[in-house]
Amino acid sequence: MVDNYPLKDDTSETKNQHFISQVEQRQNSLNPSAEIRNQRIYQFAILERDQRQIQLTAQGGVSISKSLSMEDLFSFDVKDKKVRANFEKIFESYERRISNLTTEVLQHAPGITQHREIFDLFIAKIINYIRNPFCIEKVINTFGSLAEYHPTDAKIYNRYQKILEGNRPQKHYICSKLGITNVQYEKWLRIIFMSLNIPMPGYNNMIEHLVNTLFEIQKNFIQIDVYNYTKERCLLSDRGWTTPIKQERNWLVFHFNLNAHAFIQYAFFECDASLPPEIQQGLSQCPKQIPVYHHTDDLAALELFNRRVVEQSFEHVYCSGLSAHGVTVANQT
Repeated sequence: MVDNYPLKDDTSETKNQHFISQVEQRQNSLNPSAEIRNQRIYQFAILERDQRQIQLTAQGGVSISKSLSMEDLFSFDVKDKKVRANFEKIFESYERRISNLTTEVLQHAPGITQHREIFDLFIAKIINYIRNPFCIEKVINTFGSLAEYHPTDAKIYNRYQKILEGNRPQKHYICSKLGITNVQYEKWLRIIFMSLNIPMPGYNNMIEHLVNTLFEIQKNFIQIDVYNYTKERCLLSDRGWTTPIKQERNWLVFHFNLNAHAFIQYAFFECDASLPPEIQQGLSQCPKQIPVYHHTDDLAALELFNRRVVEQSFEHVYCSGLSAHGVTVANQT
């Protein structure tokens, strides 16, 4: 749990706001040993989704400090050229943990676990989904009811009013670029606020509460698969996540890039949909346990992962190298 109660300071001078954190991009950098300000990543445009064909957009890659970002994307009250109210500080509170969490997950011994890093990493990745501008319509469809509520704490409500009444000179540009309406944009900002707001000290925010329920509900079976590769590379989606299968009511699977050579799969299965009653009862009486499996150089899994990244990204995919297993890179024209 990130302690962000109350949201004492939502102001920031940051205008160039990343929706896929620089931390995660650096884990896929083409020059990871370079100084942070000089690190770059290869960007590929999606040419043919069904054929999994992509094309490099710049020979030397793109600057991580400027990629996967938009100006004032999360700013809900711009006071002047420097001061703006936004979500940068709360996002950073999750971002600064991603590198260590990724290392812990990759080094975690296979077997049954109740370790916190598995849960905390999933939280950070799901927040990436909520903050991603290419997922706005899906986020509204999934969490739209949150926009109908408001904080009851007077101090927090004063900040929430900035979303309702704040100055957003960038809104027309943002909406035009993303193909959304101003109503959708404002609703998305309200959802982000309500999902990350902690109602009182010691409580989880709404996203942490929902994920905690997903992990701890007894009738859910959870399996974690970590895939590592010696040489082959994993793509990074501009949406931050993919799913290998069609999501069903009783079956949810998520894929997330971990770094240039690893990705993770979270699978949640509602056991009572298929198991006999006696097994269901046995599961409900057992402590919650989560099996974690590690796989090395599983090329079939990597091909599926990379292909799904191309199929499900919005317009670009990213990589630390010039090629990716299972994907065709078109020649430059």
